[in-house]
Amino acid sequence: MGETVRYVVVLYRFDITANLVCRANGKVARLSGMANRKRILIADDNPAIRAALCRMFADHPSLEVCGEAVNGQEAVEKAATHRPELIILDLDMPAMNGLQAAKAICKILPDVPIILLTLHAQAFTDFGIEHSGITRIVPKGEVHTLVAHAEDLVQVA
Repeated sequence: MGETVRYVVVLYRFDITANLVCRANGKVARLSGMANRKRILIADDNPAIRAALCRMFADHPSLEVCGEAVNGQEAVEKAATHRPELIILDLDMPAMNGLQAAKAICKILPDVPIILLTLHAQAFTDFGIEHSGITRIVPKGEVHTLVAHAEDLVQVA
């Protein structure tokens, strides 16, 4: 009895300049350019790798992570829900591996580029990837090039 319940109401709207405006507790925060950022879905079963990949894009002015998945099946579901402009898949994941997920995602989002992040990049280079749904392969040993690949694929200026 006598407890006070406080509610915080957050309202979102787009202003004339298409900047997202957030009003919370009477304060206004502008998230300039957020509406123009390209969205990325990251799928990797290793939480440390997922976190590291998210950090790579955290401060990027034109790219943002819109979702994370812990396996291929979840990647397919989140791709359908979030409709990202780029997807990064680990090859070796439970429930559905990266190749299986890429094929399923291509049926839903045929024009969305998919980067396969793998330790086994040379094997794919030797055998080709033309029917896999994969747009580009990035070896895990060259993960530092991932942002450049992402920018190239979504044509970020």
